[in-house]
Amino acid sequence: SLMLIMLILLIGVLLQVTVKRVPVLKELPPTAVVFFVGLAFGTADFFTDLGAVSQALRQWTDSAAPGGRGGRGSGPGIDPDFFLFIFLPVLIFADLFSCDCGRFVRGMPQALILAFPGTAVSTALFGVL
Repeated sequence: SLMLIMLILLIGVLLQVTVKRVPVLKELPPTAVVFFVGLAFGTADFFTDLGAVSQALRQWTDSAAPGGRGGRGSGPGIDPDFFLFIFLPVLIFADLFSCDCGRFVRGMPQALILAFPGTAVSTALFGVL
């Protein structure tokens, strides 16, 4: 489990270095790059066996997931809600810290249109269905 955390940190450091050197990746937000790398690892783990990495990931998460060994929150696994609670504020802060204020102000009307009426329409449609 400690090796998995060290591997995740190493991947994060390598991503930082890669994003700064590859021109195409400079245009993407860092959170998007992390998402796509995680998606690639998840897809690779789903279709192939990554050996010790797959085993460590399953040991770390399966026992806390619904339907896992012993049910939600029991055993050595990490609760997915807790994981999200810890990392989501850090990711949001990092994106806001590196955000261009002018771009943020220009995009605010679209964000508010999507946030409030979009959420209301989505809730209504979900309730009807």
